[in-house]
Amino acid sequence: MGRLQYSFAALLSVLTIASITGTSLAQNDQGPVVDIQGLGSVLGTMGETAWTGRPIYQFFNIKYAEAPVGEQRFRAPLSVLPWSGVMNVTAPGRGCPQRRTISQDDPDAEDCLTLSSGTLFMPWVICQDPTEGAYEIARIIGCPMTTPAEIDSCLKSASVSDLVLAQDEHKKNEFSSPGYPKVAGACITVGGALGDESFMPVHPRESTYFRDVEIIFGMNSQEGLIFFNEYFQYALDSQPIEFDSHWDFLEFLKTVNIKFGSGAFVDAVVGYELLSKATWEEMDRANFSEIVPLFIDVAGNLALKYGSVEEANRFARALPGQVYLYNFDYVGPPSPMTPGFPYDFPNSVGHGDELKFLFPMSNVLNEEHTQMAKIMVDLWTSFAITGVPQADNVIPWPAVSRPFGPYFRLVNPPEQKEYFVNELTNSVEKARGPRKLSVSPATCLDLFLNRSPKN
Repeated sequence: MGRLQYSFAALLSVLTIASITGTSLAQNDQGPVVDIQGLGSVLGTMGETAWTGRPIYQFFNIKYAEAPVGEQRFRAPLSVLPWSGVMNVTAPGRGCPQRRTISQDDPDAEDCLTLSSGTLFMPWVICQDPTEGAYEIARIIGCPMTTPAEIDSCLKSASVSDLVLAQDEHKKNEFSSPGYPKVAGACITVGGALGDESFMPVHPRESTYFRDVEIIFGMNSQEGLIFFNEYFQYALDSQPIEFDSHWDFLEFLKTVNIKFGSGAFVDAVVGYELLSKATWEEMDRANFSEIVPLFIDVAGNLALKYGSVEEANRFARALPGQVYLYNFDYVGPPSPMTPGFPYDFPNSVGHGDELKFLFPMSNVLNEEHTQMAKIMVDLWTSFAITGVPQADNVIPWPAVSRPFGPYFRLVNPPEQKEYFVNELTNSVEKARGPRKLSVSPATCLDLFLNRSPKN
């Protein structure tokens, strides 16, 4: 599941604007005008679909909240105030500040919206120690570390550039320190000093409320590439480890597990991972480059896949017939998400790779890839309109009806699969390549199941 920026918001506006409660549509010489009841009017543009030339209305950057500036920084969003006249929403909005794009001269840098991938059931999404993390960010900025009130005032008045750069340094420090990286500043705080006025007073896991909507959950086969690459850069300084023995490899595997959130049960989890992902021979050789696919699976499963599937299961149980699950495994143009990572392998499908097909660009996709893009766009467009993903000449996509399935494997043509747990060893299986069962190296699980009982 990739990071979705303004194009996705624009697509939703195009598909759903006519069905928003309390809206009316008109047309003037400049373009379509929609009146949103209780807020105001917006001016869009006319466009057309890429392949059929069907005319569509386009609306970009319709604000839903006030910019979080001044005293409102770090607080729950305030609904946008009504406006007079007609708001021009004919152009995409700004991207939110990032280290590679931040400008000291942008006074409106926080007037933005980025839709991010992930769920609240992933350990890194919820702040583990927000107070201590905020204090470290404040120290990096140079705030006076005297009283909480002064620290709060300093952080609220700091420039966006200082905040972004300090948070990035804090993140690197956490990744290179022992234990779980309790990264603050890019996560959600549950509870807090504001109580019921907090953005999230209690974790949704404790709630029995499920909004009655259709949902698609999904992820890509090599999600772990982007996560393990960050650890490789920040904690290992982009240098492979020379294991002295298989014992060193085992300790490093435990470290990777702790870094991505399984510290409380690390020995049990590592045992499962070795049973399902490694052979005795691979563990004995303890070769870093050979074992990288295992680390990619571990990082991707802990950081994204486990949490996504847990939430899909919860919603599917509460809302039968309304939840759809997928694993995107179509190999397209090279992924831009892991620059500098030297251990990529053939047929990898990394974080965000599906976006090239949901928002296709003609200079990236050849004829074969365009066929896949048409399938993806049809599935997502039909889902946005009707709540059921479907496309011409594609088998029906079944809703999740039991734990972990059924689900779609998004390739061309898409395939129905039954048990999503099989996707948790995707990187390891790809790296080994196709092989006959009779000559495959025995996994730890194979040897365990086939052992001779003692008398």
